[in-house]
Amino acid sequence: MTLRLLLLLPVLLAAGCAGSGAKAPAKPPTAFGCPVANKNDTSLEDLIEAKVESAGRLTDVKVSAIICSQRNDALRIDVELRNEANIERRIAYRFQWLDREGLPAWEEESLKPALLYPRASRQLAGLAPTAKAVDFRLVLMPQDQ
Repeated sequence: MTLRLLLLLPVLLAAGCAGSGAKAPAKPPTAFGCPVANKNDTSLEDLIEAKVESAGRLTDVKVSAIICSQRNDALRIDVELRNEANIERRIAYRFQWLDREGLPAWEEESLKPALLYPRASRQLAGLAPTAKAVDFRLVLMPQDQ
């Protein structure tokens, strides 16, 4: 047993020293766990402006939070919408999943309906259908006008 340990010790030491000269690749900038274009885009307002597209007029519906996380090699997006109107709002939404080059990483999703109660918040969640999706855009569209 002692002989095995003595023979294994140089191998372990060499393995530990082998990677000491190499630098780890630079981690891409993120805000709230979400990929961003550069390190200056760290505010929630900048993130919302970069990730949310409106396909119509949604003056009373605001994105109040976006959080990104990894789940089993897939990008998970949690979005909080707030209806600031005194009436119900019907919207439709979809996530567009993008690869490292900014190109579609998956087929375009169909629009999903959501009902927003007056002066209330609603959570939306999206899970990337492929590990190639490393970025996203959220598309919001009014359905009640």
